[in-house]
Amino acid sequence: MRKRNLSKGQVSILQNICILCLSLLAGFLLVTVFSYEADGNGTIPSLNTLLNSPQADESSQSSDLSGMAVPFNLVATSEHGRYGRMLVSSAERDQLHSSSLLLEALGSASSPVVVPEDQFQDALSQTSLFLDYLFPVPSSILAAWFGADFSADLEIRYLLISATSSESAKLYLWDGIGDIYCYGTAVEYPSLADLVLSFRRDDATASGDVAFAFEDPETYGHLSPYTVLSSEAATASVLTSALPDLASDVDSILSILDFNPHTIARYNLTNGIEVVEFPRTLRVYTDGSIQYSGSADATSSLYVIPTAGESPSEAEALLASLRLAELLLPEEVLLDSDFYFSGIQPTDTGYHITFDYLIDGIPVYLASGASALEIDTTGGTITSFRLQYRQYTVQEDSYHLLPLPQAVHMATGYQNVFLTKGYVDRGGETVTAEWLVR
Repeated sequence: MRKRNLSKGQVSILQNICILCLSLLAGFLLVTVFSYEADGNGTIPSLNTLLNSPQADESSQSSDLSGMAVPFNLVATSEHGRYGRMLVSSAERDQLHSSSLLLEALGSASSPVVVPEDQFQDALSQTSLFLDYLFPVPSSILAAWFGADFSADLEIRYLLISATSSESAKLYLWDGIGDIYCYGTAVEYPSLADLVLSFRRDDATASGDVAFAFEDPETYGHLSPYTVLSSEAATASVLTSALPDLASDVDSILSILDFNPHTIARYNLTNGIEVVEFPRTLRVYTDGSIQYSGSADATSSLYVIPTAGESPSEAEALLASLRLAELLLPEEVLLDSDFYFSGIQPTDTGYHITFDYLIDGIPVYLASGASALEIDTTGGTITSFRLQYRQYTVQEDSYHLLPLPQAVHMATGYQNVFLTKGYVDRGGETVTAEWLVR
């Protein structure tokens, strides 16, 4: 077959077409890079955003830990009786936080004295306020939560402030296992008595007796001594649960997490999408979960932990993690739930910090045993996180949990556990609360 040669004119036309295509491609890349760098932090605002929480709007993020949700049990004892609540409501949490009493107690605490457990139990029978945080919380975080100046390095599960009419209040701090520390404070008896009474005054439904398990060892000896027991019927709402549609909102997620949503380094997985911007990787899965991994050399303000020292403190690492959680879990996504700080553990490189969902004071536990949001830090940087999105809606229907005596009986196979209530999300469309041993 005879080979056909192109004329000079045809070659010129083809060259011009190639030049035009290359020019258009260069222009597209230039616009993309310019857009990516235009706002100074490497993000492109998304018009169709699931999260509705633009990174540039820092006014919507916490500047301290004061607004952070932390579930706890509360028992308020006075000369008129005892009021108790297993897992206080958000209103009661705000009521306690708005009081300056705990701020004053922590801020005025004297040098501690180690006391025996029977003194701690005697203090519970006086005019007192007892808080059980369900897990040991570092004292630096608790102090930051209340805005107090408290320098002791402790783990605090139980906080008790107690007084008699003839003396100022004493502050007891205990992790539930080791030494019990007692501090003198500047809190006067009338101030404590007024706060204690306010909880019963403000709860028109308060009724029945409240006790601690240690007060009836024959019946409750298998429970943790400081399990809060109430004769009130325990009620809860029915929840519906759903997964947000992340597949159509990947660009929004990339933008908020400081990735380039126009990146070509996007790969389809059998169960989601992977985006790689070396050394960072983000995976968005069809089951409503997100996984991020990066390096300790990140420069984005989203991942850098501001610190006053050489390395972040627990409170500083938690605040940076809280701000990330607020971006990922704004009200528009949470619907009827909130999220709460559920733990912090030191690691070889930094901290492991967890958050979980909360419905009016009652925690939601995922059946997998994992937390809803788990964050790891290395030095002064957030280097990985895993988030399981769930959306909860409270239904009008409510119901009674098992009567407490039956729940106590069902827990007889355990030793030194505390009885609590919680929602258990097993992945279905409906979520209900039940008695749990922890």
